[in-house]
Parts: sequence; C-alpha cells; structure tokens
Amino acid sequence: MSVLLDEYTDAALRGDRAGAAMLATNFAGRDESCLDVVTQLLAPSQRDVGERWLRGECTVADEHSATFVTESVLSSLGVGLEAREPAGTVVMVCAEGEWHSLPARMATELMIAGGWRVIHLGPAMPAGQLRDYLADIEADVVGVSVTLASNLTGAARTVRAASQAGHAVMCGGRAFDSAGRRARAIGAHGQARDLTEPFVLDEMLWGEPLAVDMDADWAHLEYQRVEVVRDALSWLGTSDFADRVRSASWFEYVTAELGDVVAVGAAAMLCGDPTIVVQHRAWLEDRLAAVGTPVGVARDAFDAVAAVVDDRVPGASAFFV
Repeated sequence: MSVLLDEYTDAALRGDRAGAAMLATNFAGRDESCLDVVTQLLAPSQRDVGERWLRGECTVADEHSATFVTESVLSSLGVGLEAREPAGTVVMVCAEGEWHSLPARMATELMIAGGWRVIHLGPAMPAGQLRDYLADIEADVVGVSVTLASNLTGAARTVRAASQAGHAVMCGGRAFDSAGRRARAIGAHGQARDLTEPFVLDEMLWGEPLAVDMDADWAHLEYQRVEVVRDALSWLGTSDFADRVRSASWFEYVTAELGDVVAVGAAAMLCGDPTIVVQHRAWLEDRLAAVGTPVGVARDAFDAVAAVVDDRVPGASAFFV
C-alpha cells in the first residue's frame, strides 16, 4: 500500500490527473469501498503533500495541483452512488475563512456513498450569506468543516448562523480535538471525529449546544487583528529582531504569519484551550526552519504580538507566552 500511496502522491504533485485516476481506479477495482479509497489512499496522500510542503519539499503550486487532482478523482468515484431514497439531507460547508475544502469534499462523498443527500457549499462561506441560504432549506443537519485552528473563530460565526436559521450543526476537521471540547466551545450540536467513523447522526449529536458570547474578549481581539499586526510590526522594527533580519530573504515568512498568530490566540481564548497556541507555535517553528530561518524567529513573532496585544485587549498576552 505504501508503494501505491507514493505513486499516487507523486502523480498528483505532477498534475498527472490521468495517472492518479488510473491508480485510484485500479485500487477501487480490488473490491475496495469508497470509504477505503478515501481513507487509505486519498486522505493519506493529501496529508503527505501537506507534510512535504511543511518540510519545504514542494511548493504551494505543487500542493494546489495535487488538491485539484484528488478533487477530480473524488468526483469520479462518487458518480452513481447517490441513493434513490436518501437517509436524509446534509448541508456541508467550510467555516467562514476556511479555504481548505478537500476534507469537506471527502466527507461529502462518503456521506453520499452512505445513502445521504448532501448539498455542498464549498470553502469560506460568509456566515451572513449562509444564514440567508439556510432559511429556505430543509436539512437534517449542517456540517461545518474546519482544518486550521486559526479559523475556529470564523467557525463560531458559521455555527451561530446555521443555528439562527433553525438547524442543528455538526463540526469536523483537524482543527478540533477528539474529546469535542473545541466543537462544544463554538456552539456546535455535535462532532464527527474521523472520516472512518460511520455517519450515524443520532450518535454524533450531543443535544442542546453551549451559548457562545460573540462579544467576548476573543471577538475583540479578532476584530482588531489588523491593528495588532501593525503594532507588532512596529515593535519588531524597534527590537534587535530588525538588525537580525534586515537583509534576510525569509523576513516575509515571519511577518506574513503575524495575522495567524493573532488568530490562533483568539481561537485559544474562545475555546479556553491554550494548546491551540502551543500547537501552532510548534508548526510555525517547523515551517520557518524549513525555509532556513534561525532558531527562535518563530518565538519573535509570538513575542511581538504578546508585547502589544494587551493595549487593545487586556490580558490577552497570557495566551501568547
């Protein structure tokens, strides 16, 4: 299986849709189910692509090429699987701000294969537009996909919009913890924990969701993200960081990450989960190391945000240390 996975990933990265489709079709032809093809080939391949990008072994363009190829393969796998009498209707959407739509596509195809009718709305759906759309839709549940923890605040707005339209909301994706704490914190009615988990709706819903304060400190921090990044850049410019990076080719990587640093801090405040920041800092250290930054540069980004954030949201700096 590892050889097949490597061959498929290499084909996807080359943009070889025909070659990748042939490999997936041959695998499916071994009497493998749609679930097996997705969970044993397509999803592991996409994770491998992401890890290669993190290590600097492929570019963003390569990653986008691989995503396109896998989306094409997914579409071909799903043809003819629609049930004549579906078990129910799911509206699937990526949270506000979430552009990683492939995991939601995979979940969609698996639910269709499992007998559900799925209305797939794609990436980064604005919460207000989702609420208007759902007002005229009958569905058993709204599925909200979140890949990056920095988009959990946007997910909270997405969940609220769906709930205001009268729908139960189930969350899923890599941004969530297995215990469901983050999903509960953003007001979801339930959580799908894994693509391999059978889609049994009654077993995934918890019941009455928690009320989310949309005017709490986390929201004020997120609303002021642009100003916080501006102040953090000014702080970096007056520190010894400026002397160390003045001519560094990777300076853009550091400054471009400041917005996400603020976002994960807001998400940690929303969910009451400092591990969101810890995990993102570890990821950022790995990513910056892959592009040749000195040790400690990721820490500089967090120090810069921590140094200025309390002026706008008192106490927020505790989430960046």
